[in-house]
Formats: sequence, structure tokens, C-alpha cells
Amino acid sequence: MKIIEENLLKKMITQLNNYEKEYQDVKERFTHLEEIEFTSLQELSFEKDNEFFDEVTFILSVITSIIAHPQISNRDEDIIERAEQVGNITNEALKQTIRDASLWKEKDFELVPEYIHYHQHIDDLKIYENIFIGMLIHLIDTELTKYDVFYQRLIPSMQTDALFIEESEKIEKTLTKIDSLKRKMLHIKNTAFYKEISKVNLNLRKIQPTNILLKNKLYNLCYKFYRKFVIYEDNKNLQIDFKKYYYYQILRVFKLNEFKLDDKNQSLVFNYQDKKIKLVDNEENSKISLEIKYHNNVYKHLLILSTDRELIDEYVEDKDYITTEVISLWNLYNVDTNEFVFNNQASEIEIARKWVMSKLQEVVAKKMIYSKYCPICKDRNLTIENDIYHCNNCKSIYTFKKETKDVIWFIKLRR
Repeated sequence: MKIIEENLLKKMITQLNNYEKEYQDVKERFTHLEEIEFTSLQELSFEKDNEFFDEVTFILSVITSIIAHPQISNRDEDIIERAEQVGNITNEALKQTIRDASLWKEKDFELVPEYIHYHQHIDDLKIYENIFIGMLIHLIDTELTKYDVFYQRLIPSMQTDALFIEESEKIEKTLTKIDSLKRKMLHIKNTAFYKEISKVNLNLRKIQPTNILLKNKLYNLCYKFYRKFVIYEDNKNLQIDFKKYYYYQILRVFKLNEFKLDDKNQSLVFNYQDKKIKLVDNEENSKISLEIKYHNNVYKHLLILSTDRELIDEYVEDKDYITTEVISLWNLYNVDTNEFVFNNQASEIEIARKWVMSKLQEVVAKKMIYSKYCPICKDRNLTIENDIYHCNNCKSIYTFKKETKDVIWFIKLRR
């Protein structure tokens, strides 16, 4: 996730936590769902992006000033060098050399110094505060890359309407700003300062507010920038909050599509048409599952919450579930097909709705035909087990409704 999105998520989670304190019972939380003022992180993210770019432009100029005149640590160090490599030496260094017999050797029947004590003045650039600046440079660079990839993915699929032209122009302007910032960043990364600082580990765990970070004007501006935008220092907490955000988005889908609470169950179970629906929050990891019970069979679908787009290709299908999908703030990814579900931008509620309702899709179709041919790919290579049809070609799974003639329910739909 972009830092801006993390910031906005934190504010939304505060509201959800207060809501859960007010309504302790899970069924009450669903009943009063309309009381939550849901804020689209996507919409706010767009609004805040230009503000963020202005902040980055300013802070890069501050970093450039620091690089020109960085804080350094001054120290003197006593070293031993070969005599021919040393120029002027101090009286103190000469006295130390005279007292140290191991540094002398005989040459032409005379004792001459082979090595000499030498006082060296060292300006050390690699102080904590400069390592922090190096880390901040790396952080901003990584963030700009995220923005670049993000806005490239938002470029709409080719259309000719006015909305397409307007959206493309907005994205083009934003990508131009990002390119300008990346050029400034490249200049900073090519400086001797960054090349020297980047030799050390820039992954500082928790930033300590030192005197320089608090009292030096330029360093303090960088410290304040960091504190403003870096909300989650623990990725685990970010994952937990992001899962809660989408958990409530899915409950909104249930509400909007008139899923009814099952009064016979103490837990959160819903009736929808002729099926029982259960939303399971696995508190130990960043996963949510949807369990659909139809007659005596239960079909489970897995949703993995992802805050990092770059890791999305590493997920593998979980064989314990009918489908495995990965959801981010901006899209839904099908692990089985290795494809994104949406070609163009979709809102959070649209993404959540797609995930839920695609598992409940029904169509009118003649059993006489589609008991022999797959309704998706038309292939005849079907396996039938307990009235469940598996297409061995496109991998779709479907069944004919028992209550209604010639109606197919797609347990797993593959396009």
C-alpha cells in the first residue's frame, strides 16, 4: 500500500474499533452497519496524492541541502604508517615513535624509523542521523516506484468516450509529476553522500529522536516528514487493519444484497436464497473465507488480503478451497487463472461484491444440453460426482438446482 493509503486506513480503523466497542455482539454489528460512515480509501487517496507530491518535492530540496552540508562526526585517531608515507608529524607523534622500539630498524649501522605514529583527523559521515536520511531517501524512492506502477495500472482500457479521455489526461499529468520526482531522486542517489551512506544497513527499526533530528532545522523537517507519513512500522498490524477494513466491506455487500441473519445460529450465519452463508475471519493470518452450504454440501472459498502488490504473483492455490483469490485495495486477483479480475478501476465495494456474488451466480439453462456440454467452454469432457459437474477443460464447477428446473448454480466459474 502507498503510505497515504496506510494513513487513511488508520483513521478508518479507529472508527471501526469505536463501533465494535459500542456493539459487542456480532449480530448487532451487522444490524447497525448503516451507522458506520464508510470512507473510500481509493477516493481519498486520489485527493491526497497531489498533496503528497508537493510534500515530496519540498523534502527532496531539503535533503539536497543536507547532502551539500551534512552533519559529520569529527575525531582524531592515532595510527601507525610506514615512514615514507607520512608527511608532517606532530611533536607528540614523534615522541611516541621514539619510545616505541618495535618501529625502528638498523640501516647502514644507524637506527631509523621504519614505521611512525601518526595522528589522523577523521570526518565521519556515517552518523546515525545521516543513516536516517539515507533510509528516508530509499523510502521515498520505493514509494515513487509504487506510485509509478499504480498509475500505470490505472490507465483505462482503450475506449473512445469522453470519460476515457478525461481519465487518461489526469493519469498522464500525474505520471509526468512522478517522472519529474524520480529524476530528482536519481540525482540524489548519484551523490557521493548517498553512495557512501548506502554502504551501511539503512533498515533502521525504530527512529530515535536525537538532538540533531530535533534541533537541526533541516534534519528536523525530514524527521517530521517521516513521522507524518510512516504510520505502520509493523507490517503485521497493517495486515490486521486491512483485513478488518475489507471484512466490513464484505458485510456491506451482504446488507446491500439482502442477506438475512440466521436467528438459529449464535455466530454470524446468513440465509441467501436457498443457501446458508458463513463469513469466517481467520484471526491468525490475513485470510477470510466464505462458506456456502447448499443442502448437505459445504463449498469454501478463500480470500487472501494483500497490502503489497509486488508479492501478488507468489500466492499459490489452496487445495482445501474451491477458489483462492487475493484482494488488494485496488483489484481482485484470481490465483487459479493468474489474472486480475478488473481491467479498469473498481471501488472497494465493487471489488468485495464481485468476490461474494461470483460465488452465487445462477443462470437458466437446459439440463438436457448442459448435463452433456460445459456451459462455459462447451466442452464435453465432464466429470459428474454427486450431481456436481466438473469441466476438465476450463475447470468450471456447477450443479443443477434441485428446487428449480433448468437452473445452473456455478460453484466455480471460469471464463
